[in-house]
Parts: sequence; C-alpha cells; structure tokens
Amino acid sequence: MDALNFGGLLAAYEFDFSAIWEQFPELLKGLWVTIALTVTVMVLSLPLGLGVAFARRSRFGPLRWVAYAYTELFRTTPLLVQIFFTFFAL
Repeated sequence: MDALNFGGLLAAYEFDFSAIWEQFPELLKGLWVTIALTVTVMVLSLPLGLGVAFARRSRFGPLRWVAYAYTELFRTTPLLVQIFFTFFAL
C-alpha cells in the first residue's frame, strides 16, 4: 500500500530509519552519558538533601533558617531562571 486515504486526503509518506541506524553508535554513547550523569547526580544529591533535611530539623536557629531559605529559594524560583543563572552566572 503506497498511500493511505484519510478522509479523502492521501498520505504517501514512508518513514526512513536509515539515518537512525547510521547514528546508532552515537545514540548509544549518548544513552551511556545520560545514565552516568543520572547516577552521579543521584549519588551527590542524596547527602545534600539529607543534610538540608537534618538542618531544617535542627534546634540551632541560624542553621534552621539557612536551610529554610535554601529550600525556599529553589522551590519558589522557576526552573528556567535557575538554569539561566547557573549557565550565565557560574
């Protein structure tokens, strides 16, 4: 079947996956980088998150206030603003 009929409109497009198969090794490298970054960020963020959580539960007022401010800073700013700040300021 060369063409499909959709309510009188003909669609005669065939998908060409050859470009994907040619770049498949590069796609696998990208997958590996994604998995490595995910694991690295999870390993690094767990101690940071636990530290902030324990600081928010602390009896020491200034430490609790700093942890609260840190949490609220990241919760109340849009993610795009955080990305721009990280990219351009740091």
